[in-house]
Amino acid sequence: QSINPNETLQTDFVTGGTLPAGDGSQIQYGSHLDGITQAGFTINQITPSNPNLRVDIKITALDVTGNEQGSDFFDGTATNPVNIISLKLSGQSGFASTITGDGTYDVAGNVDVTVSGLGTGIVTITGLDNITTVDITTASQMDRLTVTGVDANEGCDITEFHFSATTTNAHTEEVGS
Repeated sequence: QSINPNETLQTDFVTGGTLPAGDGSQIQYGSHLDGITQAGFTINQITPSNPNLRVDIKITALDVTGNEQGSDFFDGTATNPVNIISLKLSGQSGFASTITGDGTYDVAGNVDVTVSGLGTGIVTITGLDNITTVDITTASQMDRLTVTGVDANEGCDITEFHFSATTTNAHTEEVGS
C-alpha cells in the first residue's frame, strides 16, 4: 500500500473479515483481536524511487473500544492510545539492538535514523531506507496500527503487515489445598 506525505494507512487486526467488492460501506468483520502486543510492517519502496532518499513516518498504536461496521468504521471509532515501548529495525535501516529510548541511531555507516516518542502512543522515525522492517512492542494490548507519512517530499510503499498475540490460559484450578 502506498502512503504519500501526510497520508495515513490504518490497519485493524480483526477476526472473520469478509471481502466483498465495493467500498468502505461494506466493511464487515467479527471483532477486533485481543492480546496483540507486537506488530510490524515492511517499507518496501520509497517513492519516488531513488536509492539515495530516506523517508519519515509516524506510527500510532490504539486499542479500539467497539466493532463498528460499514461506514461507521471511519466515523471516529472510539479508541484508547497504547504506549509503544520499543521497536526493532531490520533490513537496510537495520539496527542490531532493540530500541527502547528516543535518540539518533547509526544504522548504515553514515546513515542515521532518529526515533522520538517511545513510551507514548505515537512514535516518529526519520531517515528510514528501502526494504526496512519495523517491529513495535506495546505496553498493553492494541488492535489498530496506523502509519502516517510525515516526510515533506517522499512517500513509501508498505507491505507485509504482521502481528503476534499473547494468549493467556483461561482455565484456572486450585492446586494443593
